Amino acid sequence: ALQAAFAPDAPFWVEHRYEHPATGFFSYVEPLPPPSERTRHSTLLGAVVRRIAEIAASRLSAASAACTAEWWAHWRPHRAGVPLHFDSASAHLAEGRPEADGMCTPLVSTVLYLHGGVGGRTLVTDQRWSSSELARTGALVSPAANRLLVFEGDLLHAVVPAATPPPAATGAMRTTLMVALWRRMTPVSCAQPPPAGSAGEGGPPAGLTGGMRLPETSSGWLWPRQLTASSGEGEEGVAESGGEGQVGRGGEALSDTAPVVWIRPVWERVGAASDVSDSEPARALPMCGKRERAELGPEGGQGEGEAVSLSAAEPCFQGITTWRRLAGL
Repeated sequence: ALQAAFAPDAPFWVEHRYEHPATGFFSYVEPLPPPSERTRHSTLLGAVVRRIAEIAASRLSAASAACTAEWWAHWRPHRAGVPLHFDSASAHLAEGRPEADGMCTPLVSTVLYLHGGVGGRTLVTDQRWSSSELARTGALVSPAANRLLVFEGDLLHAVVPAATPPPAATGAMRTTLMVALWRRMTPVSCAQPPPAGSAGEGGPPAGLTGGMRLPETSSGWLWPRQLTASSGEGEEGVAESGGEGQVGRGGEALSDTAPVVWIRPVWERVGAASDVSDSEPARALPMCGKRERAELGPEGGQGEGEAVSLSAAEPCFQGITTWRRLAGL
């Protein structure tokens, strides 16, 4: 049912104008009621989100404190990647703190792969939102149908572009459903639905943003009808297969059945050491996110046992070709 709801030609992508260059990140908020308040018969989306939360809590104790789930979905061509990033949201919406407090990260992040054999592997590193050093270890997890990846919500992660030939199936896409677990998140108003008969035309819907309230099925949107329809068997009908891969503290292998490839080092210095003069002073680089500045010395490589200062995002893994240009590759 989820594969149909997120098929490349499904209303979800068409109505959100997902392929339009002006369409940015958007997500929806789903409450996580206590088990005693859950009904046997649930919506498809509610059943899936709550089952993911239960699995996450069985692997990472922090997920047990979650009262809200934020979800979003992506599809990408086989050779498209996603730059390194942190899952984050406004601290004002996520934790009720003053707006000046900036951004914060979820308790736990998850990725549910809806298809296998398409697209690159997910890279999760041990570099944290609060880190002052670059990552030393990373874990690579390959897409597989119904595979769930669970990791702590403050870890830097990405999708590495696939280096293999694309699958033979025409139009095959790497389709994933992401669920971030928060202690709380105050949803914002949902975007305006496109005018009747105009889905797929024009720019993105007005008000499209992160952390939106799920629209009612009578709101004018078509896509919620597929995801909010009754799942029939409720949460007991949600399948469990494909394995769960987890990445936690200490770099230990936490995979039950899903293969995880551990890599070290994560970062490689670009350019020869001779390109930097020994007499050149340390450079102050602008930071993205919480930190303002970091310094890199002339010997700022990542050697064995050597700490590396956290650099700006620009010199890092941020140069992936816009995925919309790869749709035919």
